[in-house]
Amino acid sequence: MKKQNKNNSSETAESPAKNTAVSGFENFFYRYLAWFPILVMPMLVVEVLRDGQYGFGAVVGLIHAVLVFRFVQVVNIASLFRRRTASDS
Repeated sequence: MKKQNKNNSSETAESPAKNTAVSGFENFFYRYLAWFPILVMPMLVVEVLRDGQYGFGAVVGLIHAVLVFRFVQVVNIASLFRRRTASDS
């Protein structure tokens, strides 16, 4: 049973399987453009909550949570911080 599961797995330690559910736009957006809202939205939520607008703060906080959750699913974060060899640069 273990051999069968191991042979059916398309992932290896060196090259994980590509997520086919991710579109090209989504890959581009979360890799290059989503950093700004992910970093700015928590500050916006704090400012809005400080002003007493709890409904709007809750909505923005929820949007931020969904954005971060999807970002973690789409972008392979470990590959962003991997050390590169001299031949990669």
